[in-house]
Amino acid sequence: MNNANCDNCEQRPVPTMKALWDAILKDALPTKWSKLIAGAIPGLLGAAWFLPEFLNKIGANITQGQKQQLLPIVLLSAISLWLSVLLVSVVLQHRSLRLTSAQFTEYKGAFFKRKPDGGYHEAVYCGICKSPTATGSYHIASYYKCKCGWVSSFNKGDFPYIFKQIPP
Repeated sequence: MNNANCDNCEQRPVPTMKALWDAILKDALPTKWSKLIAGAIPGLLGAAWFLPEFLNKIGANITQGQKQQLLPIVLLSAISLWLSVLLVSVVLQHRSLRLTSAQFTEYKGAFFKRKPDGGYHEAVYCGICKSPTATGSYHIASYYKCKCGWVSSFNKGDFPYIFKQIPP
């Protein structure tokens, strides 16, 4: 079904790959070194993957022997790819555990953080990356938006109703 002309369909922006990658890595890795390594993996993988093709394009004649010398680089690329997939899966698992923690409650696709003394903070957390969101406006009818592209289905004016609906 084509939703391009549907007036009732909600049109939400699609998050970019960079925004999703930033959301996955955001404060999920324990040290600065881990973040540095995780940030370097995609660049190293891309460089090693396209190195023989790049050398051919700039006019360097690569013999079969030289291609065999590049084999360790390609092997390292495969290992880097595997490690990056492993890293992302571990981080996603860690974040999914945080999403289901007792500290947050999900309502209408957004997360609300519990106060230690009961009730909820008047802050909306993204339903995708769990980052704090903002309306970008002081107007009470503005919807909450996240840097990853997520948009809430409610506004600040709906808070009294929302807090009555969320279980204590």
